[in-house]
Amino acid sequence: VSHELRTPLASVMAYSSLVSKLVDDDSRIVKMQGRLNESVERLNKSIGEIIQVFRMMSGQQDVRRTLMPISAIIDPVLNKIVPHAEQRNIRVSVNALDTLPLLLVDGESMKIVFENVIGNALKFTPDNGEISISADLNTEGVRFIVQDTGIGVPEQEQQRVFDIFHILGELKHHSSSKVAFRGGGLGLGLPIARGIIGAHNGTIKLESPGYDPEALPGTTCTIFLPHAD
Repeated sequence: VSHELRTPLASVMAYSSLVSKLVDDDSRIVKMQGRLNESVERLNKSIGEIIQVFRMMSGQQDVRRTLMPISAIIDPVLNKIVPHAEQRNIRVSVNALDTLPLLLVDGESMKIVFENVIGNALKFTPDNGEISISADLNTEGVRFIVQDTGIGVPEQEQQRVFDIFHILGELKHHSSSKVAFRGGGLGLGLPIARGIIGAHNGTIKLESPGYDPEALPGTTCTIFLPHAD
């Protein structure tokens, strides 16, 4: 399945790269080529998510744990997300992560978790909002907390957001962008995050006082990872 999905996309990416080398400085062509690249990147991410879900459903979730600092996971994620947040004047703050001990985790998988969770917070936080990422440590494990000042989540949706292909809110209110306010998606990000955290024997939950696009009650996503044996 992976080969059948990715091979045609690889050809599109190759031709897109070739076009970028052949065109002159015509601003229209450069702009169109940029949009093509963005679309290809979104499609590539969606294909990756679908493949990840198939692996989870077939019990093929492969977890390869190594000791690493949390910065090795969070920093690359923030490098991708913060520029989009800055375009919308959303402040992303990180607190108390540098005091954590080394984590025994699958680094690449955990990057997917945090990219999905923080990206989700970005999608449902209006411009000029805030997203905070913090952590605390106890005798049982590490708890990561991602909070936003967004529109919140209805109580009846707070468990369903972890269901495969479940999309929060009405489709007509979503844009095609994955970083714009109420940006789109396949409804796979949080289910994938839950699968990865579950493979680490951890838990993930989402809590919100409710949905209110005016009062902006916000949402809190909590990830717990137990200490490795």
